Amino acid sequence: MSNLHPDDVFYDIGGNLGLYSCLVADVVDQPVIAFEPHPGNAGRLEENADLNGADISVFRRALADSTGETELTITLENVGSAGHTLVSDWDHGVDSIAISKVRGDEFIVKKDLPGRPSSR
Repeated sequence: MSNLHPDDVFYDIGGNLGLYSCLVADVVDQPVIAFEPHPGNAGRLEENADLNGADISVFRRALADSTGETELTITLENVGSAGHTLVSDWDHGVDSIAISKVRGDEFIVKKDLPGRPSSR
């Protein structure tokens, strides 16, 4: 936190419940950009942002090397757990859910998000 500046752009990849997003939102001037594909975690992240008055844009997607649909393997059922994976050969008798995935660089340009790559 001590290395952050008000004009910094902060992306929270796998935002979970938004702990880091909420803390950083108190320091930076722009909205924090959070990616969280798990619906329960994303909902809780949005609630935590509201409760804390934090300026956070939540995107319910996973960042990946391609855009489309994929399966998120749920290794722990509790909301807030970080035990989920996109690894396709993870087979430990666990459930999975369909989620959206996006390429970060393309998504940033498409949504005109801060910190987008230059076109040099």
